[in-house]
Amino acid sequence: LVKIPSLLTDGELKQISSTIVQLQHLGLMPIIFVDWPLDYKDTNEYRKKMINETLRISNIIEEMGGRAMPLYNNIFTTDEKNKKDNIIDKTDFVNHILDVNMAPIRSALKLQQVPILIPIVSCQSQFFSTDFDRSMISFSKALTEDDCLGNPMKIIVLNNNGGICKYNRFHPSQSSQLNSSKSLTAHSSTSSNSPYHLSKPSSVNLKYQMLYELQTMKIILSNLPINTSAIIASISSTPSIISNLITDKPICSDNLILQKHESELQPFLQYPPTLIRQGLKITRHTSLDTVDRTKLLNLLNSSFKKPIDTEHYFKRLEEVLDSITITGDYQGASIITREGRHLCNEGKGVPYLDKFAVSPTSQGIGVADILWKRMKHDYPNMLWRSRAENPVNNWYFERSSGSVFVPTEHQDWRLFYYGEHGSHFIRNYCEIVKNIPASFKHK
Repeated sequence: LVKIPSLLTDGELKQISSTIVQLQHLGLMPIIFVDWPLDYKDTNEYRKKMINETLRISNIIEEMGGRAMPLYNNIFTTDEKNKKDNIIDKTDFVNHILDVNMAPIRSALKLQQVPILIPIVSCQSQFFSTDFDRSMISFSKALTEDDCLGNPMKIIVLNNNGGICKYNRFHPSQSSQLNSSKSLTAHSSTSSNSPYHLSKPSSVNLKYQMLYELQTMKIILSNLPINTSAIIASISSTPSIISNLITDKPICSDNLILQKHESELQPFLQYPPTLIRQGLKITRHTSLDTVDRTKLLNLLNSSFKKPIDTEHYFKRLEEVLDSITITGDYQGASIITREGRHLCNEGKGVPYLDKFAVSPTSQGIGVADILWKRMKHDYPNMLWRSRAENPVNNWYFERSSGSVFVPTEHQDWRLFYYGEHGSHFIRNYCEIVKNIPASFKHK
């Protein structure tokens, strides 16, 4: 599903159309929604303008080598109970869902033509323009009930501003990936108890425009399967969308964006898209009593591809555990212990990343970034070790403040740490790393 702004220049439409045609050639059939500002006067002239714009978009797609079909009559309908006041009411997108006639859309896709939709609603032989967000939310809900069309793999929102500003501070640097259930809460300060009652902002208020866009994506994604994701991008960054559709990964991990110098970020900051996934629940445990040990053990064994020495490992955790953070239904986990109490911080010891695990089926979809971001929020300083030959070490190098090679009799280790004062404790860190017992069964 691709949302594009209305009234773009021919040059901008050609840039978008080029990407649309590439998607067609890759066998990824888009459905285009044209976003129009809602006209409360709702004149026939305004609706005619909407239809003419749809025809213009269709013509440019065909000029670029694609095939398109404008659809504007009787796609969105409503019954007699929902009069015009409800059609244009933007305070409740959830209860006032429009009916969607999927037959013309199925026909267009069967003919390998890109459907182009506009937010015009049919009601008792009358036509009204409605809000784009209501029409797209209604369409996403209808998709899940349609047995002929498959569920969309991606929602693409193109605008003139690019991705969502990094949350907690609206700054030129951007967040490349958002966990929708957490990010809406982090961004929004609306007093309403409902997540659906953020009024649509004026175009001059960029911050709330982004909040509104994020809120709309959250509702749409909640109607679709868990593996569906959304990308919000500038029109100028449409070429990068192809890469994202193939890999389903952000251009750059936002954990790296948080720690890089601005001069290093220029390739990411020009028109940085934001990738949004459906929210993963994050739970933090400070005791093994609240953890499902069987699920945790299965996660560790599958992630590291070797068996944990269960009895000895959990016995040690009971003595040194500081916290366990789990994403979703044990798709990922970070296990933090307190080590070296006799060496550091007046008997408090240092937080040590004992295990960082992501299940094989959840790798590459952002679970590791979500876990890492939460860990850095909870622990400003962290120590961990990795086998010297571990291929994951490059990932650790990018996220650490420093690293030291630590040879021992049975295994050579690579010590990593992050935090402002970690370099002051290197000697103690090395002693800690050397003395932590092995977690896995001997071969």
